[in-house]
Amino acid sequence: MTDLYRNSDAYVNDLYVSDEYFGDYSIDHPEVIFKEYSIVDNKIIAYLGVRRIAREIDIIQKETKNMSDKDKIIYVYDYVSRKHYDYVFTGSMDNQSIYSFYSTSSTVCAGFAKTSQVIFQNIGINSYLVHGSNHMWNYVEYEGKFYVFDATVGACQRKGSPAFYEGLGRTTIGETTGLHEELYPPIEETALQDVFGI
Repeated sequence: MTDLYRNSDAYVNDLYVSDEYFGDYSIDHPEVIFKEYSIVDNKIIAYLGVRRIAREIDIIQKETKNMSDKDKIIYVYDYVSRKHYDYVFTGSMDNQSIYSFYSTSSTVCAGFAKTSQVIFQNIGINSYLVHGSNHMWNYVEYEGKFYVFDATVGACQRKGSPAFYEGLGRTTIGETTGLHEELYPPIEETALQDVFGI
């Protein structure tokens, strides 16, 4: 595993994390990784949190190495959707990140979308993190076209239920266009769920 700190004396607010795992997200947006990064001032806790996430990413990279893009996308959806949706504290800053996904028993749409984004980034799937007016999800590329990917839908369903894979075509609140839509590629109207036949 690559040492995630370029400078071992870095504090959380000056966090430098290897591009191999988190790319520019960790440098420009530490809130993606940490719950409320400004209050995580213990660099040992920060370091251990990032190391844990990196270990999980290493495992995912190994498990998906020989998979098709279709299988990778389904793998990420299943993996991320296994976490429970936090119905109690939906507006809390403590459950809006990849850190909350890995360190607590539940998270919200931002945690699901940010975790999906970092995983896709590390397994060779092109995707975007999309902010809507009250929701966050991803656009994922498959065979040169982009589709809606919302693991929050799966997290709100029981695996095996008919609605579990509906997040491969719609978002939890039915919103499919993000703010600043001009920044994203055109999205297919056909659901990825239908393309995959699941």
